[in-house]
Amino acid sequence: MSSSSVLPDVFCCRERMNREEFNALLKAVIIVNDDITVSIDTTSGRKYYQKSETAVKAWGGILRATVLIFSDVTEITELKAQLHEKIEKLEAINVHLEATLRTSEKLEAEIQKEIMISELERTIGQKIEELSRELESDDALQKLPQLIDTCRDILAGVRQAVFRLVNN
Repeated sequence: MSSSSVLPDVFCCRERMNREEFNALLKAVIIVNDDITVSIDTTSGRKYYQKSETAVKAWGGILRATVLIFSDVTEITELKAQLHEKIEKLEAINVHLEATLRTSEKLEAEIQKEIMISELERTIGQKIEELSRELESDDALQKLPQLIDTCRDILAGVRQAVFRLVNN
């Protein structure tokens, strides 16, 4: 219902209206939702009511009347709408948080790789310095088999470090 057709808080019905007349009146002034709530635009704002009905029958099962009860559920309906909005906001924050955590995990992995590379460079540098000193020593020819084994050990260490970097 458009906001230009604001109704008073009370709408009139006459005594002994039949069901069809009452339903026609309802359709003219309210919006009936699927969950048996109705909303009415009033001078004091939109109101929500839950509609229930009870049939009044005589002893022979003859329908004598139908009693319609409208319970004001405006506050509950508005609170549900606010809750729904807050849930949507929380879900959006959760999506953003998950993306931030994934980015953080990637950054942490990159930092760990940088640390491993620095350690590898430092270790290789130390081993090469030691090897250079030994090659420059007077007894380098006598230690040649040992120096070759040292070179192999350095290369094996480099391979292991690179393997760890690639697999992380």
